[in-house]
Amino acid sequence: MKLSFRSKLGYAAGGIADAANFTLVGSYILFFLTTVVGISPATAGAITGLGTIVSSLWGPVVGFLSDHTRSRFGRRRPYLMAAAGPMLLFALLCFTAVSGSEMARVLYYGVVVTLFWCSFSTFYCPWLALGAEYTADYGERTALRSITYAITQVGCIFGMAAPPMLTAFFAGQGFSASQVWLLTALVVGLVGFAALQATIWASKPRDQAMPSAKAPPVSGGVSLRALLREYWEVLRLKPTKYIIGACLFHMTAQSVFLSDRVYFFTYNAPLSPSMMTLMMVLFSLFSFGMAIPMLKLSGAVDKRIALIVLLLTSAALCIAVKAAGVGSIGSGVAVTLFFSLGNSAFWQLMPVMLYDICEYDEYQNNRRREGIVVSIQNVMETICTGLSSFLLGLILQVTGFVEGAAVQGASALSGVEFAFILLPAILMILCALMIYRYPITKETFEALQRTLKERRQRGYNGK
Repeated sequence: MKLSFRSKLGYAAGGIADAANFTLVGSYILFFLTTVVGISPATAGAITGLGTIVSSLWGPVVGFLSDHTRSRFGRRRPYLMAAAGPMLLFALLCFTAVSGSEMARVLYYGVVVTLFWCSFSTFYCPWLALGAEYTADYGERTALRSITYAITQVGCIFGMAAPPMLTAFFAGQGFSASQVWLLTALVVGLVGFAALQATIWASKPRDQAMPSAKAPPVSGGVSLRALLREYWEVLRLKPTKYIIGACLFHMTAQSVFLSDRVYFFTYNAPLSPSMMTLMMVLFSLFSFGMAIPMLKLSGAVDKRIALIVLLLTSAALCIAVKAAGVGSIGSGVAVTLFFSLGNSAFWQLMPVMLYDICEYDEYQNNRRREGIVVSIQNVMETICTGLSSFLLGLILQVTGFVEGAAVQGASALSGVEFAFILLPAILMILCALMIYRYPITKETFEALQRTLKERRQRGYNGK
């Protein structure tokens, strides 16, 4: 079934809310805690890491609930509505500088970071699941994700590229270092809030159970046993195992790259706020420009093969920059563009591969559980964000990074460079190996569709 461009655009607006919030907190919270609040890198990494890992337990619960929800507002939209306000509030609290003892600050930021990621999961899992329900067509799903990815770059510009300019602007107005980050979070948070409202409005006609396989409503509240059973059934699927592996490696690579890039362009290749913003805008613009070529490439060859080739190419180019001994600014520019090649491919094609597991699950288990299936991505995203914060904080600590210092020593600069160039490249190679083992190709997916169509014609309507 063909989707109208307007319908795709309405769904894609949620990508702005996704990227604006995710990149703001994912890219800058560690930097904020170490340079403004004055918490050591290892402690800051542990705070953000543990907060995201704890909150990752909420993703499967939200996915499970949205699969079984029946309301006059739909299945997924109630969760989008419920998450919009808290996500904005907790983003602001994350970038609020508090005083007090070290233990008090650790507890405060541990709690607010955890609550932010829980509210993010409350929006993200149902929104991603809704995309699987927009269409079951192999090509249309890829087209929907390509448009969504392109629109998501608008959110990246606000959440990732704009903060250096916004903080410089607010500082020029006489605000303190802590105040400029709070105001920056407010601007970015409001952009995400407005975009999410647009998706809530536009998705109303699409937010309904697929008639071929409706899950029964949950009676008597959430059953932990039922949740664990359904999640375990999905985790046991062969494609799920390799998607989890791919997400683990690439999402960690992305989170390390995005968080460390702020350090790289602050200490290794010092850039003015305007130049730093320009570098990050180029990253988003390049990613935006990749949407159409990636769509055409995935149409010409199997998307699995396209993703493998682009991940390996991206990793090889980043390693080549390091081997060539390019200067700091030149390597920063080159690696930013080369990494975005593999990153663009992953975020356009991996969610579609995750959607395909919904059909595989229906084929194996006679159930459609979009919320449970897509919660895997959310769980991995939050876990990897936390893992990368802990990993980067550890690297900075071991290599001698001094929190709050204007200039860093040679060892600390080497650690920042390693985390910016080589570590993400290695992780992308490992991601490509996982994708190589992923078993669903275009041919197998079409065979699954034919089998499911025959079942439905015989009166199958799910368990």
